[in-house]
Amino acid sequence: MVEGELAQDPLVGATLGGLYHVQRLIGVGGMGRVYEATHTHLGKAYAVKVLPEGRADKPAAVERFLREAKSATTIDHEHIVKVVNCDTDEEHRLFIVMELLDGENLAERLVRGPLPVDEAVDIARQTGEALQAAHDAGIVHRDLKPENIFLTQKHGKSFVKVLDFGISKIKTPDHGDPKLTATDQIIGTPLYISPELARGMSVVDHRTDVYALGVILYEMLTGSPPFTGQNHFQLLYKHGNEAPDPPSQRSKKANIPPHVEAAVLRAMEKDPADRFETMDAFCHALRGPTVPRRARTLGLPLLGAALVAGAAFLMWPSPAPMEATEPPE
Repeated sequence: MVEGELAQDPLVGATLGGLYHVQRLIGVGGMGRVYEATHTHLGKAYAVKVLPEGRADKPAAVERFLREAKSATTIDHEHIVKVVNCDTDEEHRLFIVMELLDGENLAERLVRGPLPVDEAVDIARQTGEALQAAHDAGIVHRDLKPENIFLTQKHGKSFVKVLDFGISKIKTPDHGDPKLTATDQIIGTPLYISPELARGMSVVDHRTDVYALGVILYEMLTGSPPFTGQNHFQLLYKHGNEAPDPPSQRSKKANIPPHVEAAVLRAMEKDPADRFETMDAFCHALRGPTVPRRARTLGLPLLGAALVAGAAFLMWPSPAPMEATEPPE
């Protein structure tokens, strides 16, 4: 989309809900258009996502849109985008107000090639921490992909914000589990879909997010996803049936540590029972083998004590030889 088309958007210049003055269009997705808008009273800039008019009369689309807002506000975590409002205006436009982020999403970063191992692992760990918080709240994302991982900067390093919980599964009694996607046919994105979703299973749990994060980390390390295909059906089949090549075979120059490769491959196991049980366990495995605490805290002091004792033994003065005495008469 060229700059002229962005400027001609009909909502630019409008005020949503009487409070959010739209400045410019900053993104377009299957479930909405995202604008930068300024609060008329506070003067603060926000990102405002508006449900397209063509979808506002579709109950499934509205449900997905509202689910995104509810899921994000349920989880209070620094690595999940903050939603501050959800409302409609006088034109019956449904919109979500979120914090305005400065940076790029992971998909845009991957266009420039694979990431250094340390950076890729750090991004995966931050994303995993956010998703663990979601899982603890009973929410499964189900559509994790690079477009939904936004990278800002904090203290000179990439700082993750997870976006778009539109097709998340909320484990609450008052919510059903409709199949809500951009195509209204498949839950999730084929490049990153878990085998259970690819097979059409209606019941999935948090381990489907573990699989998706494993696929994303694989792509960050190698520069390409583990599976490709000419159409969605080929991708679904491969995710459901084929084993991925080890990342080190795809990118021999990356010097991927064995423990990172092992963690990625375990996260991508076909059977959810063979994956990491939690995101925390996945993140812990990415840290690699650690020296036991007792060895770390006691090893050096004991070695030092041994050296001191040895030196003291060598330097200790020898006892003087006793003088010979004549036996008494």
